[in-house]
Amino acid sequence: MPSTAVLHSDDEALLRAATADEEDLLGYCAAVLSEHRGLATVAGPMRQRQRQHVDTFRSALPRQGFANSPLKAHVPARASSALAELLRLAAAAQHHRFSDCLDAESGRLARLLASTSASHAVTVDVLRAAQ
Repeated sequence: MPSTAVLHSDDEALLRAATADEEDLLGYCAAVLSEHRGLATVAGPMRQRQRQHVDTFRSALPRQGFANSPLKAHVPARASSALAELLRLAAAAQHHRFSDCLDAESGRLARLLASTSASHAVTVDVLRAAQ
């Protein structure tokens, strides 16, 4: 995990954006769980992993000036549509974290972002199987 004391300014901006993105995905996942309890077997474990990603990313950032308000999630009324959107968002997060790892200055940050991308890849597979 990158140390905030040596986090390159470009890496800090990249990690702040990634953290906000991961928080939005966490918020959507929680909203899906609230609206569609039948999706708990897939969305529950995903929410736990997302919370870990967000906590890990936030712990690598300086405390000052960080405030993100996750987007208010609109969850489709049909569970199948909500699951499809969750899959779309997880696949996008996988792609973005992979791209972020290539842009990171720090090797430690690149590894963190790559492992998060890999975690999202597993989530995408689980969500596809649940469709």
